[in-house]
Amino acid sequence: MSNSYRDLNVWLEGKGRSDRDFSRFLLQARGSVWEAETQVEIALRLKYLKAAEAQELLAAASEISRMLNGMLNALSRDNRNPQNTGIDAQG
Repeated sequence: MSNSYRDLNVWLEGKGRSDRDFSRFLLQARGSVWEAETQVEIALRLKYLKAAEAQELLAAASEISRMLNGMLNALSRDNRNPQNTGIDAQG
């Protein structure tokens, strides 16, 4: 799956939500990534995966986690500085 498709998919999942709800959604998604990483580690230890396969999956999970963190940081910046969003600070 391409990065732009993943970004679009996450954005679409959050479309129509408030910033607070979208942040919660992103936090849940990040938690799911951490759970997936744990499952990969377990699968590797039980020899269900080869080391190279596990490394590839963990690298993808790390990239997704970085993207989620970036979106969370952007939302946090926007909420601290409403004039950057184009939204009226009073409304």
